[in-house]
Amino acid sequence: MESEEVNESEQKLRKWLVFGYRYAWAVFLSWQMFDFLFSPIWMHGYLWSLNLPIDNDFSDKSAGYIIDHQLRRVGRKERLFDSFLVVSFTILILKLIGYAERNFTVWELLRISMILGAFASLARCTQTKQRLFTVLHDVFFIYFNIFTTGLIMTMHLPEKEQKEEQEGKELEDELFTLSSHNQEETEEDAEVKEQNEEQLKLNDQVIKQNLKATAFNKSSIRKRSVVSG
Repeated sequence: MESEEVNESEQKLRKWLVFGYRYAWAVFLSWQMFDFLFSPIWMHGYLWSLNLPIDNDFSDKSAGYIIDHQLRRVGRKERLFDSFLVVSFTILILKLIGYAERNFTVWELLRISMILGAFASLARCTQTKQRLFTVLHDVFFIYFNIFTTGLIMTMHLPEKEQKEEQEGKELEDELFTLSSHNQEETEEDAEVKEQNEEQLKLNDQVIKQNLKATAFNKSSIRKRSVVSG
């Protein structure tokens, strides 16, 4: 159904439902992304665990032992809550930047995510005692998480945008056609006015010639009457 066919309350309800759907997907993907990038099951997560600035030595430990250690420190509920915070923080940043006021491109969102990731790297350098791999790993997670969340929350359907562009183009064509028609009518009126002025000039010339001819005839008649008298 078109937005014009539903009332205002239903439009608001649809808007909030769409927002909740996008928010749930963003939280879920953020949670899964955290588990994938920081899980010792994968090589990058295992190397990240070995390079942490902690006293425990995991070099001779298995991936399962490291996972159990991580879950004891940060449980699944805490990770899910952290995903909620990340998504909410990303939405707040996008609102402050002005995403609600105008449309942004994907490249602008990518640039903003990279800038935020660069700022995060400065803080992580001091926390991880300049461990390069750990910093790069954390910065990539922050940048990619912000970019993915922003893309999910701000992406618009191309069909709707194309429809709006088509309607705008049709309106411009109608205005251009109306303007051209008015211009043609103005030109035609100017031509008719010019023709009328020329016709009036010709009529004036004919009247003057007739007056001259009448005056000449009168003078000729007077001369004849004088001669005959």
